Amino acid sequence: MKNFAKQAPNDRFAEKMSPFLAKAKSECEIIEKMHNTMNARWDSLRKYYSFDPKKYNLEAFFRDLKLFKEQYEKVIHDLEKAQEAKEREEQRKRRVPLKPLQPGITASPLSHNVAIEGILKTGKQDSGVVDEIEKILEAGCLDGGERRTPRRTPRTRVDPMLNHNYYFMDIDVNT
Repeated sequence: MKNFAKQAPNDRFAEKMSPFLAKAKSECEIIEKMHNTMNARWDSLRKYYSFDPKKYNLEAFFRDLKLFKEQYEKVIHDLEKAQEAKEREEQRKRRVPLKPLQPGITASPLSHNVAIEGILKTGKQDSGVVDEIEKILEAGCLDGGERRTPRRTPRTRVDPMLNHNYYFMDIDVNT
């Protein structure tokens, strides 16, 4: 702007560009300071990890650092999952298995085949049988597995080679 000369009487280039130039110079100085600070920090980081900047550039260093971070987080996550599994296994071992209410009933809700023999104590009093049946139903030992409607048997197709007329043929017995 020092050597600028107006080319026309209404030329306003210097007026408009002077504020822009001042602002651009200040922003450029800030960016140069940030760049110098970044280079100084990179040099200190390079010296700390002791590697050659010509063989191992900035991008490769941060790529490896990111890879290490991701693998480290994965290992931590895997260790936490293993610890949780171990704790669940210990809790499972500590749990006392439930005793069945009566000897013929299994405690597992997944068992579909319940041994009915020995559940009902049929004796002289018939009124206790109903109470025992109610206890069995409340315990949930008899699920509706047996109540399923059986499937219909599929119809078999008639062999086209069979001719049903052979069964009803008139056979002359007199001849």
